[in-house]
Formats: sequence, C-alpha cells, structure tokens
Amino acid sequence: MTQIFIWNCCIASEYSGIATANPVDAWATNWNATGTSATNGVTSNSATTTTNNDLIFGGVVTPNGPTTITAGTGFTQRNSLNNKDFAIQDKVLSTAGSVSSTQTTGSAVPYAANLTAFKPATINNTPPTASFTTTPSTGDTPFTVSVNGSGSTPAAGTTITGYSWNFGDTGTATGVTATHTYTTKNTFTITLTVTASNSLTGTSTKTVTTYNRPTAGFTTNTTSGPAPLKVNFDASASAADTGTITNYSWNFGDTTTATGQKVSHTFSSAGTPTVTLTVTDSRGGTTTSTRQVTVGTPPALQFSLTWDNGADMDLYVTEPNQNVTYYGSSGPPATGGVYGGDQGICNVNNSSTGGQERASWASAPPPGTYTIGVNQYDTCGGSNANWTLQVIVNGTVVQTQSGTGDGPTNITYTGA
Repeated sequence: MTQIFIWNCCIASEYSGIATANPVDAWATNWNATGTSATNGVTSNSATTTTNNDLIFGGVVTPNGPTTITAGTGFTQRNSLNNKDFAIQDKVLSTAGSVSSTQTTGSAVPYAANLTAFKPATINNTPPTASFTTTPSTGDTPFTVSVNGSGSTPAAGTTITGYSWNFGDTGTATGVTATHTYTTKNTFTITLTVTASNSLTGTSTKTVTTYNRPTAGFTTNTTSGPAPLKVNFDASASAADTGTITNYSWNFGDTTTATGQKVSHTFSSAGTPTVTLTVTDSRGGTTTSTRQVTVGTPPALQFSLTWDNGADMDLYVTEPNQNVTYYGSSGPPATGGVYGGDQGICNVNNSSTGGQERASWASAPPPGTYTIGVNQYDTCGGSNANWTLQVIVNGTVVQTQSGTGDGPTNITYTGA
C-alpha cells in the first residue's frame, strides 16, 4: 500500500495541469510482483480506453531508482523521471485499445508495477467574447473616460480570469472597470483583451474622440472709473477649435447678466466686480474667461454722456469760471474738473456698442452754472447716435436729457 500512495502522489504532481477527476478503466492487476531475473514485465489488457484520445498513464515503482517503461502499440511516449522511486510516462491513445508496460532493471530486485487509464476533463477551446462600454465617448480635454468590461462572456465551462486595457495613447490598465484621462485632441482606439481559464483570449475595440475646448477672450474699452461706469465688452477674440462659437454668456459680478458677442454694461456701485465670459461651441464645449473691473466712488459732480453706436461723440463742459473741460483738454483745469477720456473714436474701443465720456469733480465743484455741449463729430459710416446725458451729484442722477446726433449747447446745470 505504501507503493500505491507514492504512485498516486506523484501522478498528481507530474500532471498538475491536467484534470484527472474522472478516472476510467482499470488498474493493472500485477501489483506486488517480485522479479527473479533482469527483465520483468506487466501487461494489463483491462486498461483499455472507451473514448479516442483518453489520456493513459503507465508506470513502475521500484526501490532502486528510475526504470524504463515501454509504450504499447498506438501510444506515444514521454519519459518523465521526477523522482528516483518511480518512472512515469503519458500515452495519448489515438484509437481505443490496450497497452502494456514493461519494467527493466539491471538485476533481480523486488518491484511493483502499475498501469491505469484516466479520462481528462473536457476543455472548451472556444475563446471568450470581450465586450465593454465607454462613458462618455467624446468630450473636451482633459477628457476622462470610464470603461466597463463586465459585459464580456466566457465560453461554456470556462471563466474569465483577466481584463487588460490599452487606451491607445500608451495608457494601460487592468480590471473589469477602469478610468483614463486624455490630455490631447485626437481619436483614440481603446482595446479590451479578456483571458479565460482555458488560456484563450478575446478582444474588443471602441473609439473615443477628444477635442480642445474653445478659447474665451474679450476686450474692454476701460476697466476702471467712477460709478456709474459704462464698460463695453467685445468677445471677438474667442474662437472654437472645432465648429463655431454658438453662445456668449456674460456675468457682470453684480447680479446682472447678458448674452452676445458685444455687450455693454453700466456699473452703478463702487466695488471690484469680476466679469465672467462663458463661450459655448457648436459641440457643447465651454470655456470661461474673467476680468476684474474697478468701479470708484462717485465724484461730487459728474456729467456723463453715453451713446448707442459707433459714432464719434464728444462732450463739452463750460464751468462757471468759463474753463472748458472736453476731449482736447491738456489737463485738469484749476477748478479740479477731470475729463474721462475720448471714447468716441471710429472703429476702436468696441465702438459698435457705443461709448461713454465723462467730466467730473471729485470734491467741491465750483458753484454756479455749467453749460454742457454734445457734439457728434462723425457718424463713422453709420447712423446718428442716440445719446443720453446725465448730471450726477454724489452718485445720484439729478438730471437726464436724451437726443440724437448733435446735441444742443444750452444744457445747463446750476450747482450750489
């Protein structure tokens, strides 16, 4: 029985990769034979197979080391001498039949011989089917895709033992699910390779397409000034990498919003609001750009002229002492009046949305009567401008007048 234990042990070790859970046929009958000459043999006609290509094991156990085993008719032989106490070989049967095994020793020694047949487990040689989903399948960089290979299926009698991902940009991963981030614009092929317990593989591919986000950019005619401050915004610098810009959305940082490539907004309170432009392209990609506007405390007295188109408009203010503050002033007059800048120049300063010019006194404006003139210097190839003149005292509008084209020169304001 000791010899039988050794045999069963070592068969399992030698053929550890072969399923032998279903033995068939019979053991050889000559177990405890004792040899009396140099050559002894054992034959078992009962060790026949019932199905073509059953796996046949033949072996001899001796106390004196490896022996030679001769294959029977119709079998192939592979010597495997992994232990000095036994010799084994496998024989693949091409046709049903019997096999004999002969042991040869160099002298008359005791031995035990064994022959048995096993039917190995059936191995399904069908590869697994790889299948996966991508979420999402297109987007703007940096673009993160999630992949899920749980839809892959193994062949009958097998299991999936591995998932390997190639994302087409040198990125790889393993596991039934994975994520990957693309940083460049392109179309990438994702490949899933699944491995089954029968060592066969299956693959599946899908493509994902990445785009660059649109570029958001804008200019302003000014970024600072006392309240009320009218600022013109122009997003013509924005561009789509693919397709076109379909929407321009503005947030002026003071609870007000607008849409359009070119817009204007008047900031009525002092502060430093952040203006945000969000552009959207025809694919749905978005990008934002921001800029801060500094709105100062309203001066003691301010004359503000605003208009609605690209005409070149000018504001003139004659002070009580007859000093004139206007676009050509070389500097503040002695009374402290400051001109707000000539924004009515054709084809500049986002003039298609109009402009603003101001004359202001930070404190203690001279008492008396001020005469204001509005002049349309040039229509710049367009129509007459619609303008509004406001007199603002300490941030409060105390007088408003509107007109078109050239304005009268007799608008007056009498201060304390």
